[in-house]
Amino acid sequence: MAMLTPPLDLRVLAQFASDAIHFELLDPANVIVWADSLIAESDIPPPWLIDLSLVDPSDSLAVRAALRAVPGEPDVDQSDRLLNSLVLREWQRGKLTTQRICTIGWQLYTRDPDRRELTQWGVVVDHSGEQLDDGCISKETMRETIDQELVPFADDVPRLPPWA
Repeated sequence: MAMLTPPLDLRVLAQFASDAIHFELLDPANVIVWADSLIAESDIPPPWLIDLSLVDPSDSLAVRAALRAVPGEPDVDQSDRLLNSLVLREWQRGKLTTQRICTIGWQLYTRDPDRRELTQWGVVVDHSGEQLDDGCISKETMRETIDQELVPFADDVPRLPPWA
């Protein structure tokens, strides 16, 4: 019998969306669409949701600021797993270059030194990128390294929200 995955908490989704916007993996307009859909499902939408819905999607910093107002307990592990799965999905779709993967991975790895279990892949990929630049490994080896490092997040790809 398959286990059902519980729905993702709004705070987790907000943190994921903020990070995905920061790394330019998500169009801020998609977050506004998400907010609008939550409003449509709500009898009386809370003020934070209305504020998020009304943010100018061309202002990514304003969208990220509005996302910080989403209530709830942060779960950085879940948010990071979603972000990593989005990186994997976009890589598999051919939307990210190896250089972009290296940059995202390194930034994820260095942003929180106490929490590297979900971002360890970033330093491995970045190091391989340096080896590629130095001519020590081939582009094929680099692609294989990225695939290998991101594959642990494949099970989370189906958990990505439809607006991501």
